[in-house]
Amino acid sequence: MITRIFSNIHKEIPRVKKDHWISFVYDLHSVPCLRGMTAASLNLRLATEEDLDVIAHHSEGKEPVVVSSLRFWREYGFRKLYLGILENDQEPAIMQYVFDESDNDRYPSMTYGNIYRRQNSDSVMVENIYAFRSKRQKHLAAAFEARLFEQLKQMGKREVRTHVNIKNTASLFWARAVGFRPDSWITMVTIDLPFLRSLKRKFLYSPVQQADYDTYPLSMFKG
Repeated sequence: MITRIFSNIHKEIPRVKKDHWISFVYDLHSVPCLRGMTAASLNLRLATEEDLDVIAHHSEGKEPVVVSSLRFWREYGFRKLYLGILENDQEPAIMQYVFDESDNDRYPSMTYGNIYRRQNSDSVMVENIYAFRSKRQKHLAAAFEARLFEQLKQMGKREVRTHVNIKNTASLFWARAVGFRPDSWITMVTIDLPFLRSLKRKFLYSPVQQADYDTYPLSMFKG
C-alpha cells in the first residue's frame, strides 16, 4: 500500500516547462523610413465590424495570426485593429492591433493575458501583425509601421512596445527591420501538474544585459 502511494506521488512530480520571449521598445522620437514605398501608396485606417467579416471569410482566414486577431476582437473586445490598404484596393494588405491604456482591463480574461504590461497615457503595445500573402510587397511591413508610428506620435504617444517569441525568426527580423530595441527577457513558467493546470501561467521579466548581445537571438540586434 505504502509503495503504491509513493509510486503515485512520484508520477505526479511537477514538470516545469519554460518558454521565452523578448520584450522590445521603440522610441517614437524617430520614425522608420518608408523604404521604397511612398506614403500615398498605403492607406491606414481602423477596422470595422464589416472588415472583420471580410477577414474571417478570407482565404487566409484560418491562419493562426488571423484567427487570433479575430478572437481579440470578438472575445476580448479590442477595437484598435489598424488596416493597411494599398492604393486602388479595397481589402487590407496588412493589419496589426494597438493596445493602449483603455485596454488594460481586458488582459485578465486572456489565456496569455499576464504577459502584457499595463500601458500608460503615452505608451502602446502592438500585437499580431499580419501581411496577407496575396498582397505582400517588398518593405510592406516597414511602410505600414512607419505610417502607424507617425500616427501614434501625432496622438501624443512616446513609446511602442511589443514582444516576440525567440523561436519566431521571421518576427525577430521584422523587429530589427523596424528598429525596435530589446528591453527585457520574458520567461513563461508552466507547471505541468493536473491540479495546477487551471492556474494562470507565470511570466517573469528580467532586463536584457549587455553580454546577452553576444549570443543568438540578441546578436541580431548588436550594434
